[in-house]
Amino acid sequence: MCAHVIHRPVHSLWGQVKKLQAAIHKALRGDSKLFCLTLNHLLCSPWPFS
Repeated sequence: MCAHVIHRPVHSLWGQVKKLQAAIHKALRGDSKLFCLTLNHLLCSPWPFS
């Protein structure tokens, strides 16, 4: 009986999580080139502590 009352906020929260995931995915896809360049720079540059 309480399950129906509890289910609704959880469902809306899940919707928010899905929206956030979509936004993050879009941002990652948009910044993937920049991310790869940064990663390459970090990997290819000599280590400061070596």
